[in-house]
Amino acid sequence: MVRLLLIAAVMCISLLPVKIAAVIVGAKRNGFLWCLLATLVAGALQLVGLGFPGPGNLVGLLLGGAGYSAILKTTYVGGLAVVVLQVFVAMAMFIGIGMLMGILYTVPRIGPIVF
Repeated sequence: MVRLLLIAAVMCISLLPVKIAAVIVGAKRNGFLWCLLATLVAGALQLVGLGFPGPGNLVGLLLGGAGYSAILKTTYVGGLAVVVLQVFVAMAMFIGIGMLMGILYTVPRIGPIVF
C-alpha cells in the first residue's frame, strides 16, 4: 500500500508541471493520461537527442518539443513552450516544497528539551 502511494506521489509530482504547462499553452489534450504518455515519449526522444555529440542538449530540447506537440495536439512552438514551462513549474514546485519543509522542521518545539 505504501508503494502504491509513493508511486502515485511521484507521478503527481512529475506530471503536474506538464499538465499545468499544457493548460497554459492551450493544448487540445491536457488530461493526466495524455500528459503521462507525452512525458514518456518526449523523455525517450530527449534521450535520443542527448546521444548526439556536440549540441546534444539542444537536439534533445527540440526533439522533446516535437514529442510534446505530437501527443498533446499543439503546435511545435507550443511543444517547446511545454518543455520550458515544465522546467520552470517543476523548479517552483521543488523550491516551494523545500521552503515548506524548512518551515515545518525549524519550528521550535514546545516543552522541555531532553538531551
